[in-house]
Order: sequence, then structure tokens, then C-alpha cells
Amino acid sequence: LIIVYIFYLAIGAAIFSSIEGPYERRVVKNLIAKRDRFLARNPCVTDFELEEFIKDIVVARDQGISPLRNVSVPSWEFGSAFFFAGTVITTIGYGNIAPLSSGGKIFCIVYALFGIPMTAIMLTAIVERLLLAAERVQELMAGSCTVRGIPASYLRMVHLTFIMLVVLMFIMFVPALVFMNLEGWNYFEAFYFCFISLTTIGLGDFVPGDDVMWQHSAYRSLYKVCCILFFIIGLSFVILVLE
Repeated sequence: LIIVYIFYLAIGAAIFSSIEGPYERRVVKNLIAKRDRFLARNPCVTDFELEEFIKDIVVARDQGISPLRNVSVPSWEFGSAFFFAGTVITTIGYGNIAPLSSGGKIFCIVYALFGIPMTAIMLTAIVERLLLAAERVQELMAGSCTVRGIPASYLRMVHLTFIMLVVLMFIMFVPALVFMNLEGWNYFEAFYFCFISLTTIGLGDFVPGDDVMWQHSAYRSLYKVCCILFFIIGLSFVILVLE
């Protein structure tokens, strides 16, 4: 099993490398060309000065601070802080913002130590209630199948298929439509975001509420809170399917 697992990792690495490698090289080539054009148009700026400025921008961006002039909303206003807290204790962890101070990092460790088990307990309680509803559906289907003489094995397959379709509809397909309209993503990007989030991969390449159009919205904090509620409900349904 370990050999198969390592082989699976190697296959994934080879495929990702073959797909993303050429794209990365094209992006780097275009970036270097833009850099050279900028230096040619601005001879008063040296290559070293530009390099240092870019480093400062990259560091700020890695810390969740936007270097754009028209973005003035702090990264740690309540909505963003609530969203960050939610991604910590659900272990999604997008990484779009992170504690900058030592005190914040220490509190994050302590907060996660208590919050992650608390989330696990809460999700377990929610799933137990969802299982009762799923079992009730199975009983209703069993009664109908018994009358019609349908085999029990077929019933289990139909029941599992029904549960999976309901889960996919309410935590993937429909939410993807919502995020597509709210964020300006295309449907594939929105579906990708839902999948990456609810499997707790949390790559951070798509983060709700961080687009410029949300920066000055009065509903940004509420939107961030609703996203965390969606994650909790979605994770509950994912665990239900696994159960």
C-alpha cells in the first residue's frame, strides 16, 4: 500500500509538472519582458532599486497586505478576522492572511489547539443528525422497494446515489453558481473553489470577499461570516457522504 501511495504521488508530481511547468515559464518570460520595458522607459530607476521595491511588495502581499493604492480596507477588520478564525479551526487555511506579530502567532497556536477539536465535536454532532435524516430516507425507500419486490442491494445503491446527488447539489453545484455571480469567477473557477475549500485543501488562489469590488462594500463582513457558515455546513455534508 505504501508503494502504491508513493507511486500515486509520483504520478501526480509528473502530471502537475508537465501541465504547470510550461505555463509558469510563459508567465516568467512575460514578466521579465515587462520588467525590461519598464526599466527602458524609466532610466532613472536602477535594476537594483526595482528589485528591492518588488521584494517589499512580495513580502507585503505574503503577509496579506495589499500594495494597491485603491485598497484601503485593513486585512484585520472584523469580517476578515472572523473569516481567518474560521479557516484556522476548520483547517482550511487559505494563507491569504496570517498573524504578523509574535503575540498573534502565539494566540493562533492556542486558538487552534482548542478550536480544531471543538470544530470536530460540532461537526460530529451535526453529522449524527444528518445520518438520522438519511436513515429515515432509506427506510421510506425500503418500504417502497419491498412492496415492489426490488432487491436490497439495489436499494443501497440507489440510496447512496441519491444522498451523493443531494450533497453535490447543495454544497457544490448551487454554491458554485452563487460564488460565480458574487465574485465574478467563471463557473469552473467557482466549482473549483468549493471543492478545494470543502476538502480542506485551501490553496488560497481563490478567496471570497478579497476582490477589489468587495473592499468598500458594506456587506463584506457579513459575506465573510456567511462563507464560514457555508464551510461548516459543507464539511458536515462531506463527512456524511464519507460515513
